[in-house]
Amino acid sequence: MVAHEPNLTAPAVRNDPIYQAAKRAVARRSSEYRDLFTHEDLQDLTGDVLTAYHRKWTAGSAPDSLDAWMSRVAQAAVVDELRRRNARPKPAPLPAGTDRADAAARLERAFIDLRTPSAVTHCALLVQTALERLGQTHPNDRALLERRHLLGATVAEIAHDLNLKEETVKKRLQRATARLAAILETLDAGA
Repeated sequence: MVAHEPNLTAPAVRNDPIYQAAKRAVARRSSEYRDLFTHEDLQDLTGDVLTAYHRKWTAGSAPDSLDAWMSRVAQAAVVDELRRRNARPKPAPLPAGTDRADAAARLERAFIDLRTPSAVTHCALLVQTALERLGQTHPNDRALLERRHLLGATVAEIAHDLNLKEETVKKRLQRATARLAAILETLDAGA
C-alpha cells in the first residue's frame, strides 16, 4: 500500500489537533527567526512536520509524546531550511535619503570609534591604575575608597563595620582621597 501525503489545504485538516500541534511546534521553533520566514514558509514547514508524522504513523511507530516529538521534528525542519538558504539576518534598510556611500562612511566612523577608547574609558583605567598603586603602599586606604565609592557604602556603614567613629572614617577617607589624587596627577602627567 502506498502512503499518500496529507492535503494541508483541506479545512478538515486545519482543524485537526495533529495539524494544530505541528503548527504550534513550528511557530515555537521558528520564533527566533521571525524576520526570515514568511507565512507561506511557516505553512511549508508545518507541512514538512506533518509529512514526517504521516510517514512515522504509516510505518506503525507513532511517537509516545506527540508534542515532544513534533517539537524535535519542527526544530530539525527549521534548521534544515535555514541551512538550505544559508540564511543570515537581512541587513536593515537604509533610511530614506541616505545613499550607500554615506552609510559606508558612517559605518567606518563607527568602527574607528569602537577602536578608540573614550574619555570615560581612559579615566576609568587611570583610576583603576591609581587604586592599584595606592593599594601597594596603603592597602587600607584602597579598601576604604573602594568600599565607599565602588560599593556605595555610607560613612555610617563603614564606621559600624570597622568599629570606628564616623569622624575617624571621614578623616581617613579625606587622606585616602588626597593620596589617590596625588597618584592620579602623576599618572596623568606621565600619560
